[in-house]
Amino acid sequence: MAVGCDIAWALAALDLAIPVIAAVPFDGQECRWPEKARLMHAEILARARKVHIVSPGPYAPDKYDRRNEWMVDQATKVVALWSGAAGGTANCVAYAGRTGKPVENLWPKWKAPAP
Repeated sequence: MAVGCDIAWALAALDLAIPVIAAVPFDGQECRWPEKARLMHAEILARARKVHIVSPGPYAPDKYDRRNEWMVDQATKVVALWSGAAGGTANCVAYAGRTGKPVENLWPKWKAPAP
């Protein structure tokens, strides 16, 4: 439930009637986001099958990784849109690998030029 791809994935799933479990890393995650992003976030939470606050309380840097680990722990397979860059998605993919969860990275297909 972060600005960018997380919101895009959630909205796409909702548009396709795929149930969404919103994994929110901490209370008030969206409070400093631009208004448009806050409105989309609120819409997703309202339409989600379930909202799970992974680490209640205010922001702390490690709460994003805890959220990613919680999502991987709930999954049987991980689908990522990862460019290969360091950061939260890289940490999530690495954690999935350490836990033995299969990972399908859609980045190469997404970045491939259209025929």
